[in-house]
Amino acid sequence: MNAPEPYMTALLRVIYYAILDARATAALANGKDAETQNAALKRIVSLMNVTHNIPMKLTSYEKWDEATFRKFLGLHDKMFPDGIKLLPVYENGLKNSDENQPN
Repeated sequence: MNAPEPYMTALLRVIYYAILDARATAALANGKDAETQNAALKRIVSLMNVTHNIPMKLTSYEKWDEATFRKFLGLHDKMFPDGIKLLPVYENGLKNSDENQPN
């Protein structure tokens, strides 16, 4: 079963913003010192860890564990307080799936 609305849209929004954050993180670390690059790599790994299961779950939603997903989003947000907050992205997507579409 495919993820129903508003979950489909909210999950896709998380992927969208995680990709934006990863792209910006990589761009800002490019050409910087090893410590900065290592910190960027840790952040990108965390972003991918939080989002890598979403595409599979969009089409097998009956197996989705939303509580665990929310927990991982929250942990990522706490580890990287200066980045895009993915848990609010998800929650806002659930509330306003049509309002928050990127242009």
